[in-house]
Amino acid sequence: MNETEKPLAVIGPREAVRPYRALGAVTVITDEPEVARHALVDLADAGHRVILITDDLLRAVQDTAEAIMARTDAAVTALPDPDGGRSFSTNRLRDLAFRAIGFNPG
Repeated sequence: MNETEKPLAVIGPREAVRPYRALGAVTVITDEPEVARHALVDLADAGHRVILITDDLLRAVQDTAEAIMARTDAAVTALPDPDGGRSFSTNRLRDLAFRAIGFNPG
């Protein structure tokens, strides 16, 4: 990691980000989409290469996440859905896989 690259960053409500903070990740505690949107931009501009965001917030700020990934080396992805249900990001990955290989892998 060079001087401009930062560790993992996590955006979401307190209960979702707390375990990552204990591991040394930079965390932004919010459940507001606009706060998450601004945090995504700020974290990417600060050099964070991996940004995790709760599924519900990612759904609300998907356009910003895609723009960040297009202009930086940052990877923005959803935290796993704690209830084990089908999440926005899981469904999105299935759609992308279908487009890429022509069938639904799961």
